[in-house]
Amino acid sequence: MDSQANRHMISSHEGKKRASSHGSTTATNKNQMLHSSQQKLMIKPDSQLIQKLLQDEKDDRYRYLLKQGTIHSVEAETHTIFVELKQIPSVLVIYRRPVERQANPEKVTLESRGLTQVPLLEGEEQLKHLILSQNQIKKIDHLVSLPNLQTLDLSSNKLVEINNFWLPGSSLDKLRTLILAKN
Repeated sequence: MDSQANRHMISSHEGKKRASSHGSTTATNKNQMLHSSQQKLMIKPDSQLIQKLLQDEKDDRYRYLLKQGTIHSVEAETHTIFVELKQIPSVLVIYRRPVERQANPEKVTLESRGLTQVPLLEGEEQLKHLILSQNQIKKIDHLVSLPNLQTLDLSSNKLVEINNFWLPGSSLDKLRTLILAKN
């Protein structure tokens, strides 16, 4: 789809979905706002970095994930960790340091991270906007504990399955905008 024909899926409380084209200025401005973040440099952590993160960070959950999880990568600037736990194998858990959540509690941008699945986001109950565009995600899952999520951008992925990820009464009651362009 070209930028003027960008379609948004809007979900109402009744679970009805309708495609709508808002004015091109509104849709374009909204997409520019949602995609305006810089790309983050991802690093594969070594034991020295893990020890430094354990020394610097006092958050118990962050420290637990560093000690108990298999760390796939760390964002160089924010030290957000991408980890897998033995208890939930094959599920990527993403955890931001408390200082990062406090600085930007309503938005997480994970575009162009090479993600093959929707990650499990821990500690993000205030999150309103989740950007997962330009990844390799094939199905929508792991969207739990996000009671305030209003915007979900999954554009430019490889989605092939969209089954019952949003049901009335779920933790996604406030979801209003679902962006699925270029899948």
